[in-house]
Amino acid sequence: MTEMQKSGELKVPNSVVVFRKRFSALICIVVFVGGCQGALFSYRGGTVKQADRLPILAGGEHVASWKAYDLTVNYQYVRNQDELKISGVVEFTDQLKNNFLLIKYFHLDGIFLDSQGKVLAEKGLVSDSRFNSTNSLSFSSALKLPKDAVSMAFSYTGDALTGSDDGGNFNFFWAYPFSSM
Repeated sequence: MTEMQKSGELKVPNSVVVFRKRFSALICIVVFVGGCQGALFSYRGGTVKQADRLPILAGGEHVASWKAYDLTVNYQYVRNQDELKISGVVEFTDQLKNNFLLIKYFHLDGIFLDSQGKVLAEKGLVSDSRFNSTNSLSFSSALKLPKDAVSMAFSYTGDALTGSDDGGNFNFFWAYPFSSM
């Protein structure tokens, strides 16, 4: 019997020890970055292009529409001091509907801006997954507006597929209205 067999100890090769340390470090980094995701991926401090700023007017219900390459957001809102009640429908363009069968993932943000177009805050308005590209998405939210918010912008990201989840080509689509970050 070898010395290792007599003592009942199993010697772990050095390469396995190194792998375990690196893998543990990687897990720690992933957990840390995941926890900081909100801080790392915030729009705060960025500036939105003048053409993409949508006024938030007081005094009754307002109806508006915002068009992008992939979609149109038809919405209505009521501003009451620091509260915004907003609802609407996201309609995907023919370009997207005619080329992709399935929206695997979609998310729409409302981005709230000061008078200079600087981002004060962002709020998720609608997220959905695994739906037919010909469907529209409805949303409705009551949001607390940040102090000094006078306008807003929309931002979105999505993933569309030509076939089912099992196959087909995919296309990432997005719009970020920033002139600087």
